[in-house]
Amino acid sequence: MATVGFVINPMSGKDVRRIVSSATVIDNQEKANIAERAAYTLRRFGSGHKIVLMPDGYQLSERILNRFEAHGLDNCEVLQMKINENHQDTSDFVKIMRERGCDLFIVMGGDGTSRAAAKEIGDVPLIPISTGTNNVYPEHTEGTVVGLAAAAILGGYVLPSEACERSKRIEVYINGEFRDIALIDAVISSHLYQGSKAIWEIENMKAVFAAQAHPASIGFSALAGACAVIGPEDDYGIYMGLTTDRIDYRASIAAGTIEQFGVTDKDMIPVGGAKRITAGIEGIIALDGEREQRFHKGDRIALKLMRNGPMKVDIKKTIALAQQAGMFRL
Repeated sequence: MATVGFVINPMSGKDVRRIVSSATVIDNQEKANIAERAAYTLRRFGSGHKIVLMPDGYQLSERILNRFEAHGLDNCEVLQMKINENHQDTSDFVKIMRERGCDLFIVMGGDGTSRAAAKEIGDVPLIPISTGTNNVYPEHTEGTVVGLAAAAILGGYVLPSEACERSKRIEVYINGEFRDIALIDAVISSHLYQGSKAIWEIENMKAVFAAQAHPASIGFSALAGACAVIGPEDDYGIYMGLTTDRIDYRASIAAGTIEQFGVTDKDMIPVGGAKRITAGIEGIIALDGEREQRFHKGDRIALKLMRNGPMKVDIKKTIALAQQAGMFRL
């Protein structure tokens, strides 16, 4: 019997970027619908699988559990754990479940939720579903398809080594001390932490380091995407110094929002390499869109690009391999 950990972030897609842009909102009712479709599909291909939900302060997980049970999905539970109603809950849940032998995680949220899961997930396969604001790492995927991919791996039709690709991640060091990670981008900003953790003012952004970049992305990696296209499979990233004193490029940093900016310098950073700078200002490093790490003038900042992130499931590849293995044959 396999175990699946469900992270369903009730706060994803509700930050200030929804107010300052015309972004689509995925409400908690739809998150519950997606989770139910994924769980129901998974159970059609493996009735013995156990489903464990992360608790939350909105009791969304409890409502989803009630829906599971009402539709005949047994062997489901909400994990009993202390919650803080922030991203630490995701990290704690993933750590607890990984230590208990969880076989696969389904994580519903934005880049920040995936990032929180990545801190503790180790080598357990991850299926990230986009229900957040600016999403590059998780994908917009129908819940039924998510359930098929999970069933393919847990049912033994596809090996995790065939289904997953090891993600890149950016490691942040300040004065030689490891502080945090990002999966997509790290932005150096002069705007100190106030109110919302999300950042959006281009004039305060001094630099961006992106593990992935594409002009079709929405978010701060799109700043790098205006200059280069870097896929998850590429063994390099890009660092760019930013300015608004002159205008060189334009990019969409939020839904319906196009910003103009200049580039002061640009470096391609290989996996295993780092961008090292000495801070000339006081500021914050925003990781995957959220202010996280405070730094001071004179601090030594190192942004290292590594390929030691989560084992992310390639959903379409996994289902195609499962078809070849006979998963859909009766």
